Amino acid sequence: PSVPALFTEDQLKEFLLLADNIPCHYQSPNREVIFPVLFRILYCCGLRASEACLLLVENVNLDAGTLEIYHSKGYKDRIVYMGEDIRQLCLNFHRYYDSVLPGRKYFFQPSLEKEHYTKTDVDNAFGRIRAKMVSCPKKGKLPSAHGLRHLFAVENVKMCLEQGEDFNNWAQYLAQYMGHRKLRDTMYYIHMTSRLFPSYEEKLDRLAEGIGVKYAEE
Repeated sequence: PSVPALFTEDQLKEFLLLADNIPCHYQSPNREVIFPVLFRILYCCGLRASEACLLLVENVNLDAGTLEIYHSKGYKDRIVYMGEDIRQLCLNFHRYYDSVLPGRKYFFQPSLEKEHYTKTDVDNAFGRIRAKMVSCPKKGKLPSAHGLRHLFAVENVKMCLEQGEDFNNWAQYLAQYMGHRKLRDTMYYIHMTSRLFPSYEEKLDRLAEGIGVKYAEE
C-alpha cells in the first residue's frame, strides 16, 4: 500500500505553534487548553486519538509518568511510559485544568456536558489547524491526526538504526508500546520508513527479512 503523508520537522513545529494559539470558542469550551496537550500526547507517545480521548484521570499516573490504556483496538491493554518533558506538560495541564473542571472523569474532558472528545473531534480540530499552515500543501495527500502516531513510530525506527540497537528486540518492544496484537502490525512502520526515507531502505528490507514477518497496514 501507499504510505501516508507525514509532517516534516518544520511542518510539525508550525503545527504545534498554531495548536498553542487555538482561539477560544463558546461552542467548544476549553479546546485552547486541551488540544495543545492532546496533540503532543499523540506524537510523543504514539497513541491513537481514541485512546487519548478516553483516558480517565485515574489512568494517568503523573508521579510514575505512565498512561494506562484499556480496551483499545484489539482489546489489548498496555502501560505507556511518558518522557519527562511530556510528563511535566501533563502535570502542569492537570494542575491548571483541575481548577477549571474540578472532579472531571476524563483527563481531556471538554466540559461537564461533554465528557470526552471523539476521534472525529480530534480529526476536525487537526484539520482546522492544518488549513492555517503555510508550510503544508492544501491539496493532495495530506497529513492527518493519526499521522502523528505514524510519525512517532517512524522516528523510532530511524533512531533504532542510527543508534545501532538490537532490531529484533526493538521491534518487539515497539509492538508492545504501541498496542499491536501482532508483530506484523509493527512491521508496517518498517515498510513506511523505508519508503519515506530511501537511504534506509536496503538496510530495513534486510532486517525485515531477518525477522521473517510480513507487514500488515495498521
